[in-house]
Formats: sequence, structure tokens, C-alpha cells
Amino acid sequence: MQAKGKWALAIGFVALILLGLRLLLVSGESDKDLIQATIREAIEASKEGRSGGVLEQLSRSFTFNEEQTWDRNQIAQVIKNSKPEVIIFNMEPVISGDTATVISRAQVKGQFVFAPINLEIPSVKIELARGTEMRYGILPKKKWRITSITAPGLTGTEFMPQ
Repeated sequence: MQAKGKWALAIGFVALILLGLRLLLVSGESDKDLIQATIREAIEASKEGRSGGVLEQLSRSFTFNEEQTWDRNQIAQVIKNSKPEVIIFNMEPVISGDTATVISRAQVKGQFVFAPINLEIPSVKIELARGTEMRYGILPKKKWRITSITAPGLTGTEFMPQ
């Protein structure tokens, strides 16, 4: 094979690899679908007591009612011990660039501290931010994470051990 043919083959091979990587990087899911999947995954992991599954959906700078009063260990303990069942009645996000907001009525049930609770929350605001995570250790993938939850009337102590 001549030198020109080898170069053409090498360039074609590199182009094919780049095209394959591009296809891997482009998620076929819409932002709306990814946001709803993030919330559903957090709810399912919570119900099963899988704290890691919940923490994976939360931003490292997660806040509750605009305060960073809970550290990740406290959140993990509440999830493991209480296995809260959360129902979000409307998961329709309003997306603005790299942020999104879901406002909905919600219900939280579970065994917290020493007493069961069943809270109806008329308006919960869930805020999310778009970022990336690594797939296969090297390929970036779009990922939405929950940055804050605002639930007027709740302090958060309803869920924490005394």
C-alpha cells in the first residue's frame, strides 16, 4: 500500500473513532427526561433506604430551605434509618439554561425518630443544576443534580434524630 493510501486509511480510522465518541457523548434523552429521572431515582432510593442512591442525585452544595444545615452524613442516616416514601405530584420542570425548577405538592411518609409521620406539603420547590459526570471513567455525560429543596413551614428537624 502506498504512503498516501496509509494516510487516508489512518485519517478515516481517526474520523470513525471521533464520530463514535461523538455519538456516545450525545444523550438521546431530553433535559426534561433527565430531570424527571433524577427526581425519580432519588425518590426510589429513598424509599429503599439506599442513601448512596439519594446522595448521588444531590449537589455537593445541597441546601434545604436555603440553609446548609444538613451534611451528607446526616442525610445518609435519615435515609438509611427512616426509608422515607416521598411523592411528588407534579414533576414538570421549568428549564432555564443550566438550571431547572420543579414546584409541586408533595407527601412524605416514614418512621422518623420514634414516631411515624405523614406530611402533606402544599408547595415544594426543587431546584436542579446541569453538570456532567464521567461515563466509563472517561466519557462526559449530562447529569442533573438537585441543588436545593424549599418546603415552607418545615425546619428539617422533623426528619432528624434528636
